[in-house]
Amino acid sequence: MVRLSIGIDYFFGDPIQAHDGEVGWNQATWFQKSRQQAADALPKWIAAVRGQYGSDAKYSTAGYCFGGIYAMQGGASDDFVAAAFAHPADLTESHFNQLKSMNPI
Repeated sequence: MVRLSIGIDYFFGDPIQAHDGEVGWNQATWFQKSRQQAADALPKWIAAVRGQYGSDAKYSTAGYCFGGIYAMQGGASDDFVAAAFAHPADLTESHFNQLKSMNPI
């Protein structure tokens, strides 16, 4: 059995820490841009992964902070058999209500 971990760069080379101390940098603008580009890229990325490794493989998703919302969205879909997150940003009660099943640890 092969187990492989891969991940998308939600920030496309522009992580928040690259702006530490940057004069005039607007965190809200960066966050909005980053959320939009992640939302646009993620479905295409998932489709490409499935195309590469097969639709019969079992997939799980995990997200930390910024990625937590995408892990929860994955857990609400039929695309993944498991979802996990830590220190999630922007989760609401509706994200939990949309999960297919929940077994908290």
